[in-house]
Amino acid sequence: MPDPTPTPPPAPAPKDNRSTLNQDWINSLNNAGKVVAAAQKAEYAPVFATGGITADKLTALATDIAAALALAGDATTARATLEAAVKSIIARRREIQFAADAQWPPSNPANAGIRREFRLSPDKAMK
Repeated sequence: MPDPTPTPPPAPAPKDNRSTLNQDWINSLNNAGKVVAAAQKAEYAPVFATGGITADKLTALATDIAAALALAGDATTARATLEAAVKSIIARRREIQFAADAQWPPSNPANAGIRREFRLSPDKAMK
């Protein structure tokens, strides 16, 4: 005689878990930190200053990155607070990258090294 109790279907695997999401944020923050560190080099200061990206803005962004990394490591942090911080940092990182992309275009092979410092493709324009 067959078992009258139906077997429930298996639960679908979760799409993302918090640790994966936090690791993605941490990776984005670390990447932003590298971009800011490259932009803070003295030889690049005049280039960014003409675009309105001052040393003070870069310092503030570096401070925000450090604070967001601390939040990302704290499991009790409100997700919305961390998410907002990461979005703000990524937007400002992209501003720096767009300025670098304009200053050192991919059409000039001599710019490849500088473009890599800013985490830009050495041979493709930023989108």
